[in-house]
This record gives sequence, C-alpha cells and structure tokens, in this order.
Amino acid sequence: MIPSRVAPNLLAASGTGFSSVVSGLWGNLAMSLIPVLLLSGDQALCDLVSDLLSDCDLTVGSCLGGCALGLSAIWLVIDPRWVKGCCINRLAAWRRKLDPRQVIFLPFPAAPEILLTLPRIVPGVVAVAEELPALIKTRLSRHQAEAAWVARDRIFDNDDLPMVIRSLVKLAREHDHENYSVRDAARHLAIGQRSLQSLSVAWTGFPPRIVLSLARVMSVASALRRERNGLDFIARAHKFPHSAAMSRLFLSYTRLRPGAFRGLTQAPIISENGILISEIGNGSSEPFPAHSHRPISARAEPEASYTNADDTRRFE
Repeated sequence: MIPSRVAPNLLAASGTGFSSVVSGLWGNLAMSLIPVLLLSGDQALCDLVSDLLSDCDLTVGSCLGGCALGLSAIWLVIDPRWVKGCCINRLAAWRRKLDPRQVIFLPFPAAPEILLTLPRIVPGVVAVAEELPALIKTRLSRHQAEAAWVARDRIFDNDDLPMVIRSLVKLAREHDHENYSVRDAARHLAIGQRSLQSLSVAWTGFPPRIVLSLARVMSVASALRRERNGLDFIARAHKFPHSAAMSRLFLSYTRLRPGAFRGLTQAPIISENGILISEIGNGSSEPFPAHSHRPISARAEPEASYTNADDTRRFE
C-alpha cells in the first residue's frame, strides 16, 4: 500500500485499507476538511492528486479490501487499473453510502470486465485528475447553499452572534436586492476578507458569500409568497441579469425553482365571480376549476418533496 497522508481524526489506515471515523454536516465543512480517498498504486498519479488536492484530507491506497466506511460524504477517486475482486466486493457493500456525484473514475485502461462492472456497482463521474479540484469545490458550494437555507433562522435571528457577524447579517439584509460582494462587506465592516471569512465560518458555519446570497434568496422567496409579479419583474428588482440567473441561485439553495416554490407556498387570489387572477400580474385571468384548492404547476421540480412545513413558513 502506498503511504497515505492522513489528517488526524479523519481517515485512519487499517491493514490494507482505511477506516473513516468522521461524522458531521457536509454543508458546514471547509475545503480543508474534505475527506478524499484515492484508490491507486501509481505513485506518480498519487503525487499529482496530492498536489492538486493539497487543501483536502487525502488518503491513498492500492486496495479497498480491508476498508470500513463510516462517512457517506467522502469523495472516492478510483483508478480502474488497481481495482481487484476484493475492491468490487467492498464497493458493492458501500453502494448505499456513496453519493454517485462524489465517485470519480479516472479514465485509465483496464480489463473490460472491470470497466463494465464498476458503473453497475457504483455509479460515478468520469474525469481526469486535473478536474478534481473544480468538481469538489462546485459540489461543496451546492451543499453549503442547501444547508444554509435550512439554517437560515439560526443565522438571521440569532442575538448571540458577535458584533461583527451581526453587522454582516444586517448588511446582508440591507443589500438583499443586489449582488453584494464579500469585498464590499469587509470594506464596510473595516475588517480583512480573510478575517471575515474565518469569523463567519466559526460563528455561522458558512462563509460570508453564502450568507450574503442567502439573504438575497430569502428576499426572492418573500416576494414569491407576497407578490403576484412575474419572475422577470422579481429578478430585475433583485438586480439579476435575467430570471434564469435568479432561478439557478434560488434552486441551489431551496432545491425548488421559483415557480414551483410559489405554487407550493402562495394561495390563489379568487375574484368574487370565482375567476382565478393570474399569478403573472398582467391583468389576465383563467377559469378556476371547482375541484381545485390551489394551482400547483404540473412541471414542478422532482425535488418538491424536500419542501416541508419548516421551509414554507412565512418570511415576514
């Protein structure tokens, strides 16, 4: 087995494999705490990945036979040239614990039966080693956004935060209709960006960029609940270049597109004659079926099940 670089309390080598002993919220992990397991016996490749993922906690080894996995949020990077029967068995046992978006297959030649069996056992993404940092960073950002949405009350209604973080939260609320930058926030608070980053992560669990964007998303959510204006109008009011950009940011936090969120959280406006007033606010109307209680888009995102009573409460 190739010597591994292991962060204390993250990954421990055991026999010919590893044992993961970490638990915690993935969305609150900093880049320096991301556990990555590389299966390869190619020393040159291991050195390359180690350099590319210098900010991650990387463990490398040439066999998975003796592994015990306790963390589902681990990134698994597989060199198919080193996959053996014992590795296949271990991956099959891990199947339900691994996120396919965090399983990376390196594009090296291997035995046909290995290349055919691997994606059936554990689905994943094919990428070259040089793409690993971008893949991990993008995925981490998405998890952080979703976790921040769940924790929004704790962040924005917490009087126990230190003064500088309360000021950051206040700034986020004041500038929730624009793309307020971390640089502008740090300048306003008379603090360095790195210091602000450290304090924000320490007290909220999220970097200031996530906190500022979260305030913007919360403002959009409030507008979707309260107003009948169209998405283009709301996007312009929040200084998005177009409604598609707003939709992408909103989806990354809430796992719902704005239209689906509105359908789940906004009661219809009915005129005296039983006609549904259009949501787009342009004065048009359409008949409101007697058997319907509220209009829910048939094209709602499949993630709609994620929204529950806690996530559809009032945003006043």
